[in-house]
Formats: sequence, C-alpha cells, structure tokens
Amino acid sequence: MQLHVTTYDRTELQSNPKHDIAFPALFHVRSDAWILLTEAAVYGDYCGSRLAGSAQEAGRFQVRMDGPVEGRLPLSSPWRVAMVGHDLGTIVESILVPALNPPCAIQDTSWIRPGRVTFPWWSEPKVKGNFERLKQFVDFGGEMGWEWMEFDTALIGSENKASDTWMHTAWVPELVKYAAAKNVRLYGWEDWTNLDTPEKREKILRLYNQWGLQGSRSIT
Repeated sequence: MQLHVTTYDRTELQSNPKHDIAFPALFHVRSDAWILLTEAAVYGDYCGSRLAGSAQEAGRFQVRMDGPVEGRLPLSSPWRVAMVGHDLGTIVESILVPALNPPCAIQDTSWIRPGRVTFPWWSEPKVKGNFERLKQFVDFGGEMGWEWMEFDTALIGSENKASDTWMHTAWVPELVKYAAAKNVRLYGWEDWTNLDTPEKREKILRLYNQWGLQGSRSIT
C-alpha cells in the first residue's frame, strides 16, 4: 500500500516566514538550547494565539491573538508558555503544560480509550468514495496495530454538512464491520451545526450508534 506522508521539516530562520507560525513552535538555538513556545488553558472563552514574524529581524516574533475575546467575567486569559532546556529531553519530558491546565472535569474517565489513528483524508484527500481503497487503510491500520480510523465526510464526496452525506452512504456500516474484524474502531467527522440541538444529536448520534461507529469528532 502506498501512502502519501507529510512530515514536520526543519527550517533555518535566515529570514522570518511570511506566514504566521502556529503553536506549539520548537526552536533549536545554536547548539546549547531548545525553546518551545506554546499555550495552555485555551478553553474557548478566550482566543488562542500564534507567532507573527518581524519583517525587520529574523528570529524576532510577536504573539498575535487569533480572534476576538468572547467570554464572561470573571475572565482569565490562557497561559502563553516558553520552555527552555539544554537538551530536547528537558522539553519532551516536561509536565509544565498539563500542570497549567485545569484538572479534568470528567470524574469517570474509564470509558475513554485513546489510541493511534489513521486519517485517510489527511494523507489522501482524493480517496473520496472509494470503498475498496478505504478498506486498504483499514488493513494498514490493522497490520500496524493502530486502534482507530477516522472516517471523514470528505472521504465520501462532501466536505460540508457531514450528516447529509452519511445517511445516504449505504456501505458505511459494512466498512465499520470490516474494520472491527481487523480490531480497528471507526469514528466519524461531524459538522458542529448538525449537533447544536438535542433533537439533532438524538437523530445523528443514534445513527452512529446503530452503525457501530465508536464516536464523533465535531468541528466548526
């Protein structure tokens, strides 16, 4: 099976990039320091941010807010975090960012099953409604021992209004069963506007459950 893979590549900052840099951003300064710039406690009532480069000086950045602040008083801003270490292990092994986030609000987390996931649309957007090709992604995930595959609405022809496409794709339950036989669980993608009322959630999530999908990722 041939996969198209995109990697994070090292870039020399001879001049700042014209586009902004998203967090987290990792920098290797000369040979004696690593710097990670990131955020913590970004929970939707205060905008996130990104790095904007200076046109005058390479390596100089400012933190640019990613949108308006929409929240209620009392209001707390997220943490903007700078982590510095002499080696990469100092950064990787740090628990600073989790410590800056509030404790988990979910008391019973036993139902949460994390795992590795294949994301066909991300590596092959043109796969669209190719049922046999999607089965190959399932096969690959099963061979690798990966627990999940995301079934994105774009895989079956439309990148908007996911449920309008799901409900008219007869082979989705068959793909779910095929994946289960390979010990791969499927979860779906859903536009948030299809889940913004109790009635919509009842209709759509009931269908997910009937088909054997293990969950849904909602996106704006």
